[in-house]
Amino acid sequence: MNKYKREAAKEIKRLGETVEARKVVDTVLAMYLVQDLEPYRFKSDQAFWTQLVRMVRGLTTANKGVWPDPKTGKAKTAAKETPPRVSEVIALYIREPLGVCGVWLADIERKEEERKRQEVLDFYAELKELA
Repeated sequence: MNKYKREAAKEIKRLGETVEARKVVDTVLAMYLVQDLEPYRFKSDQAFWTQLVRMVRGLTTANKGVWPDPKTGKAKTAAKETPPRVSEVIALYIREPLGVCGVWLADIERKEEERKRQEVLDFYAELKELA
């Protein structure tokens, strides 16, 4: 196993130990919906996968560094970034089991939206006939 896959596996393990699986699945599916509803939000597929990995990693505090601010004395927090290749492997680990579900859910949502739009158009057509 190369070092990128090893680092990605460590990240996934850390995530599994600290975050409920349902939260991860909900986050991934929500990101798929965002990509489908707002296709121009992400410049490329790689940008989408990078943001997806950031969102999933952001669910845990284990990936954040904390240090005291010498001026204010308050604790500052920042997310620790992973190398791009590690993010690609994490995205692959997420995409394999949940990718099909995300695309399927986005398709269902799109059809539901179209059905609602058609109902509104039919309602207005019926109103026009009454007038």
